[in-house]
Amino acid sequence: MDSIESVRQIAAALHAELIGLGHNPWQPFQFVSAEVSRRDFDAEPVQKGSVMLQGSRASLVAEDNLILYESCGTLFDHAFLIAHELGHLVLGDAEENVPTPYI
Repeated sequence: MDSIESVRQIAAALHAELIGLGHNPWQPFQFVSAEVSRRDFDAEPVQKGSVMLQGSRASLVAEDNLILYESCGTLFDHAFLIAHELGHLVLGDAEENVPTPYI
């Protein structure tokens, strides 16, 4: 199994777990917010281009149990950015924290 398939399986298991807890995947922002809360994290919007994002569109601040994301676009865009950062936390690569403007 390659690393992409491994990550896909982890994501699928987490998705199924959230559905099992009664969360609605058709409401992506609420869906991902439920997992953020379940992990005792907060997700907070900041202005697009904020220095807190270090040139990225979202940032995981693991030591503060915080995900920051740019406040622009739709709720789906927000959910996508938060979920991406949550992926870093779930997959254990939160320590690297190398900012990039691309997802």
